[in-house]
Parts: sequence; structure tokens; C-alpha cells
Amino acid sequence: MLGFLTENLQISFRKFLALMFLFTSSFGWFLSFFARFDDIFSFFINSEFWLNIGNLLFLSSVIVSAFIGSMVVDKVARKKLLLFLTLFGLLSSVPLLFSRDANVALFLCVLLGASFGSLLPLVQSFFTDSTIPEERGRVSGFLILSIFIFAVFAMLIIDLLSLDSIGMFLIMIGLKLTGFLPFLLVSIADKVEKAKPWLQVLKNKDFGIYLLAYILFNVCSGLVTFIWSGRRVTEDFLAEHNSAMVLRYFGIAIIAVFTGFWADKFGRKKPVILGVVMLGVAYALVGLTLTPDTYFLQLVFSGLAWGILIVIYNIIPGDLAFPGSEYKFYTLGIIIPFILYTGINSGGRFLTFLPPLEIFSTILSIVLFLSVIPILYAKETVSESKIQTTRLKEHIKKVKKVMKKAEKENNKP
Repeated sequence: MLGFLTENLQISFRKFLALMFLFTSSFGWFLSFFARFDDIFSFFINSEFWLNIGNLLFLSSVIVSAFIGSMVVDKVARKKLLLFLTLFGLLSSVPLLFSRDANVALFLCVLLGASFGSLLPLVQSFFTDSTIPEERGRVSGFLILSIFIFAVFAMLIIDLLSLDSIGMFLIMIGLKLTGFLPFLLVSIADKVEKAKPWLQVLKNKDFGIYLLAYILFNVCSGLVTFIWSGRRVTEDFLAEHNSAMVLRYFGIAIIAVFTGFWADKFGRKKPVILGVVMLGVAYALVGLTLTPDTYFLQLVFSGLAWGILIVIYNIIPGDLAFPGSEYKFYTLGIIIPFILYTGINSGGRFLTFLPPLEIFSTILSIVLFLSVIPILYAKETVSESKIQTTRLKEHIKKVKKVMKKAEKENNKP
């Protein structure tokens, strides 16, 4: 019934599995880990202030390590670098199983952030090299589906077994271990082309337009996090949060598959615009009232929107990157949004005052409106000829099916 989603995919099953495990050990690990950051580290760090410092150190380390990685990626073989960063992330996790020292936990926040920030762009660049533009959307969609299934499974285990901090951390280590499986499945070749200088990458106008919109999306996300983090947490909010996050992740997983199909068939711009509209609906709820019910709906609706945007922004840097420079393009997609999100998110965690909700609602509306403008002027990364060719092939297949059916009817006695 849903065979059209995988029709004519050229990527091998083994290559897809390799990509799936690489994304699970990096992006999937980050989703699960960051969602439970406070739950995990509160066991080691009793002070809320120092817990917030640990959160800030982790996010800052992601930013710095992504940039450092862009300087060494051309000097080290891809396979060796992937293996080293995967092992580094695993070894950075182990000490927390044996140490109860808050200073050690803070130091490990830095190491864990570094292992993720430098690994994800490398995984994404390998994804680009392993796919062709005509199927990149669907492959990305199925990868996001797989990642969020792993993430939901991890969340359900944590909740059903009522795991403590150590138990949660063991689940995170399990996700990290999946990063070693790709080396058994496929051969990971080095890049052939040499990366362009940073100046040339930064001058890429088409990517800059898409990146500007993505930055504005992350500003909105950070503002909403700021709003909720400053509110008094009650049992009702916690109950809604746990149930909403499972639905949110399931929603992201399902919508990602159809977004990938849509992106390959009709281009990348239309899904982004739909994602912005859905974000607007989700964040409009924040402007109404802050109750457990609106919190639940906002998490679910914004999750669907981010399901679309995550798929598209896993594709666009690879579509627009100069050959050999994919790592730098994906790095930009991490560094700038993360800087903004870190600043806004940290502000929400450290500041004790709460500006009026009306101010946030107005800012959110303005930023979301502004984010649509760059997309309208952005270049479609799938050429119109390829889109028309895809539609023509589908039309021919439909005509052949109709002719075949008519032929069978005519041959009946």
C-alpha cells in the first residue's frame, strides 16, 4: 500500500542500515540525552545553578567542537575519524557510572557535547555522499523515522521501568554502541574532493537564505523554551510533558516519511513553508494561556512541524554544498542555530524574572512571519526538470497500469 514511498530507491539496504545506526548513535542519542539532561545530572549535581551551568557547558561544547571538527576533517581519514569520535563519545559516558563527583559530571558535560558536535556533521556529510538528490528526501525521512523510533523506545523503557539516573545513562550508552555497527556493514570511503575555504562557503547565497530561515525557527524554539522553563513546574505539567513527548516523537517519525516523499517529488521549499505554518499554529497556543493542556498541544503540534523541518534541513546543506565541503555546510547548520538557542535557553534557565506573556507572543509572531520571507526567495534545490521528469515517469506508469487493466478486460471471454 505504501510501496510508492520506497519505489526506485537506489541506496542499498546495508548502506541504509549503516546510516541509520550512525544517526541513532549521534542525533538519536542527543534527542534522548538532552531531553533527560536534568534527570540524569541531578543525581550528581545537587545545585540548580550548577545544573544550569552543566547544560550551558554541554551546548557550548557542541558549538565549539563542530567548528574545530571542520578544521581537521580534511586531514583525517573519514573512517578513522568516525570510529574515533564514536569511541570518544562512549568513553566520555562511562565515568559517570562510577563517579558521583559534581566536578567530574561538569567536565563530562563538555566531553559529551564535544563528541556530539563534531560527530553529527560528519555523519550528515556521509549521508550526502551515500545518496543521490532524487532520493535524498525519502532516505532522510526513513532515517528520521528510525531515529525517533529508537528515541521513543528508550523513553518508554525509562518510564515503564522508572529508571534512575544511572539506568537512564545506561540507555544512552546503548544508543552510543549502535555507532560501531556501520563499520561491520559497509566500507566507509574517504572523500575525493577537497573542501572549499570557509570564506567561499559563507558566500553561498542560496544556502545563506535557507540558513537564515532556520535560524529564525530556532529563535522561536528557544523563546518557547524560555517561556516554559520559567514557569512553576507542577505534577500536572510533568504528566502532560511525559505523555506529550511520546506522541511528539511518534508524530515526528510518521510525518518525516511523508515529508521525504514530498520533498523528492515536489521540491524542498513547499514542505518548509508548511512546517512554518504548523509552527505558527503550535506557538499561537502559547500566546493564549499557559496551562497543562496548551502545553500538551503545543508540544505535539510543534513536534509535527519540526518533523518536517528536520527532514528538509538534513537534505538542503547536502543539496547546496560544494563537493567535498559538506561537513562545513552542515557545521553552519549546527553552530549558528545552536548559539542562538543556547543563549535564549540559558537565559530562561538562569533568569528569575518573567516578562509578560503578551511580549513573547508578539515576538514569536514577528519572528515566524519574518522566517517565511527568506523561504519565498530561496532557490529550489531540486531542479524543475527533475521534478517534471519524476511526475512524467509516474504518469507513464499510471497510463501503463490503465492500459494493462483494459487489455485484461478485453481478453475476458
